[in-house]
Amino acid sequence: MKKASVITAAILGISVAGAGLAMAQEGPGNPGEHPRHERGPRGANLKAMDLNGDGNVTKDELASFESQRFAEMDLNGDGNLTTTEMTEFREMKRAEMLAKREERRQAGMLERFDTDGDGAISQAEFAAKPNPMFDRADADGDGIVTEDERKAMRQAFAEKRGNRGERWKARRERGQGYRDN
Repeated sequence: MKKASVITAAILGISVAGAGLAMAQEGPGNPGEHPRHERGPRGANLKAMDLNGDGNVTKDELASFESQRFAEMDLNGDGNLTTTEMTEFREMKRAEMLAKREERRQAGMLERFDTDGDGAISQAEFAAKPNPMFDRADADGDGIVTEDERKAMRQAFAEKRGNRGERWKARRERGQGYRDN
């Protein structure tokens, strides 16, 4: 019974890791995305499984790839995966993905706002960045958002949302929550 639980946990862990690693890799187009045809078992990237680079994935390559993945997940190196190791591995991969995403976001900000190209955003560059929300609210373009312009912006937003706010207020007045009929 215990052996079956460990095997089940190992298969689950490999599946979770495969999805996490596939998402962490950058592909063509948007970073972190892969075309469907490049995905293999449990979401892993077929290119990563093609260990000899010949464009094909053999059963031996798959077995070797999964063995490598298992070893990566077996954090204490004892040849067994525990739920703690699987959780820690998943969290480690999630942290790596978030760090890469944050790095891309910061690089994009630097590219957009570093107008003098010195590799840093100065206070003047930061203050001069576009503010489309302010520009939309400032209907007359005079650089001042008046109370009337704020009201008009709120009204436009409510209309765009379909007056959900008004419907919510009416439900609350009737004593109904969002799950009540």
